[in-house]
Amino acid sequence: MLRLAEWTFNSRQDALVDVLLGTRELPPLQRSTMMWNLNRIVCDEMKLGFMTMLAGTHTHNYGVYQSIADSMKVPLVDWEVSDVRTADAKRSPMTFSVRPPVDQLLVDYIIYKGWTDLVYIHDGANAHRTLDGMFEYLNEKSPNYNLFVDNFRAPTDEEFFREFLNDFHRRMSISQVKNGNASNGEATDLVRPVHVVVDLEGGYRMRMFLKALDESVLVKKDYNYVFANLEMEDADLASFHYSLINITGFQMFDRNDKKFHSAFAHDALLVAGAALDLTLRKHGVSVFTQSFARHQLFNRGLPGLYCRPHEDRSYPDRQFEPFEFGDIIAESLKEVVLTRDEGTLTGHIQFDPHTGWRTNFSA
Repeated sequence: MLRLAEWTFNSRQDALVDVLLGTRELPPLQRSTMMWNLNRIVCDEMKLGFMTMLAGTHTHNYGVYQSIADSMKVPLVDWEVSDVRTADAKRSPMTFSVRPPVDQLLVDYIIYKGWTDLVYIHDGANAHRTLDGMFEYLNEKSPNYNLFVDNFRAPTDEEFFREFLNDFHRRMSISQVKNGNASNGEATDLVRPVHVVVDLEGGYRMRMFLKALDESVLVKKDYNYVFANLEMEDADLASFHYSLINITGFQMFDRNDKKFHSAFAHDALLVAGAALDLTLRKHGVSVFTQSFARHQLFNRGLPGLYCRPHEDRSYPDRQFEPFEFGDIIAESLKEVVLTRDEGTLTGHIQFDPHTGWRTNFSA
């Protein structure tokens, strides 16, 4: 899909620049040594040089990409939701996420349904980002809206999802009986709906959770499960058509269509190309004239970008220098606006200039 995006952008007659995509497939990285090894891999690639970094980050490696992007001033176009809170995002002007966060979608849906009590099942690391974003947006949109959230952490091992859900449903049933006894002095058959937001990282964990949910034991009915990602496919819900559980998911495109495989990565390259093109239009077509020679990037007259200048044996006196054009490319990324007319697969693309998160999208 990245090669398709490269071809799509370079086929545009109105573009002032062609993009050249270089790819690096990462080897399996152990979590204990991932930060060092990933830093080494990215910094080694920078010695040849590139103007914009494309990656699909997750909660465990985002910090490595973000720190390199900020220190070297090489913009990062992330095709996942960058694991960063709003306040931190405003201090990291080099990161832009093509995959939109679902915080605002969730709040809009919750307000639309009129829910005031919520169960939030999460992976742990992603909870801070999502909950912070949800309550910040809720405070902006409806400051008087009261929302109470009860948190549960999902098991790390997907094999324990069914056991976790059986226990969860049992606890919800017992809690309802106790509440009924406390309020009426006797047991009641009135079933209060249970509203659950499931925020798991990655499509695989979401599908394993759905499978476990289908196999779990329900003590009471009237559960509303909302999945906080954009990975849902119609086929994932086939077994729930006649169940006691209501499932809600969000889509930005038809995931059953093969051409949309890796759509966010595809659009990330279009975004990077558009930013470089916009930079040329703003600063003149000669702005990058001295930047490349035979696919080697030159930065302030010296070849490559070095995270650790002492590793440059050809220029032992090299000083630490971030990318000289990084700031102006980042400013252009803030102004990028793309639609399906420009070949995007995920609709309208535009970024919040303060956080780098995608805004004004449809799902």
